[in-house]
Amino acid sequence: MKRAFTLLEVLVSIVLLGIVASMAMYVFRSQHQNLQSEADHSEVGMMAMGTLDEISRAIRMTGGGMPLGVGGIRTWSTTTPAVTFVVNRSRWTDTASGYSYVPGSRRLRLAIDSASKFSDAGYAYLSLTTPSIPGSTGVPSISVNYRLPIVDRVAGGNACTTDSLVLDAGMLVDPPNNWTNVANIQVAPNSLVYNIDSVSFLKSNDTLYTWANRSPRTVYALGVDTFLVQYHHPNAGWANGLSSILPSNAVDMVRVRVVIRNRRHSQWLEDKNPGSRGYRFFRLETEVSLRNDSLVNQ
Repeated sequence: MKRAFTLLEVLVSIVLLGIVASMAMYVFRSQHQNLQSEADHSEVGMMAMGTLDEISRAIRMTGGGMPLGVGGIRTWSTTTPAVTFVVNRSRWTDTASGYSYVPGSRRLRLAIDSASKFSDAGYAYLSLTTPSIPGSTGVPSISVNYRLPIVDRVAGGNACTTDSLVLDAGMLVDPPNNWTNVANIQVAPNSLVYNIDSVSFLKSNDTLYTWANRSPRTVYALGVDTFLVQYHHPNAGWANGLSSILPSNAVDMVRVRVVIRNRRHSQWLEDKNPGSRGYRFFRLETEVSLRNDSLVNQ
């Protein structure tokens, strides 16, 4: 006669099986959490490195392709993590062979060689002869450099007609200049016109935005916990903004720090390390020397 299992033996077997299953589930869960954590860490690391590389490239190019004293860095308020770098990325310089100034339409039109070499929604930098005092009766007497937004680029259409560049002349027409007379503005023959681009970065909440020139903002990086830009003055050292100490607004190095976290919250990670708030963080920092030491910073 076969002997059956007693109730005690069955209960002991169930308990032992439960213990083994619990241990196996714990091991599997721990391995899964570790793999997910490593994947999150790798993801934020790649995003942080890509973000820092792009910003470093913009810093190194600042003022490039521009004449001395042109181009630079626009720092926003110290409470707003944002910065704009000005550069001539195409390194294009053209010659104005003619012009028309129409104050009523707030337009300055230049006859140039190649409109296609300039940036859409970019800027043009050129020297204008303007009155020394505001007002429509002023006679052009001094040469001043201006950065004007590009409104349109017009192809000549045939070999006998030059291209033209249409610029927004609102800053000439509006106060405090008020140069509303056609005779207020003169462009010297064969004057140089430079192509200017601006690249901006702005952090809002946990998102880093970027845009070129006057184009709309686009999302560049998500989960940005920290975006810090600092500027090194040769005499004043590091600061979050430009320094008024002589030489005023001078910058020879820029420091950028980014801290990016993964977007997926992990309660397991928060329970294990409350200081993490349930996220994986990746921090990178770099210092970039500027190639151009004669910037006009804003």
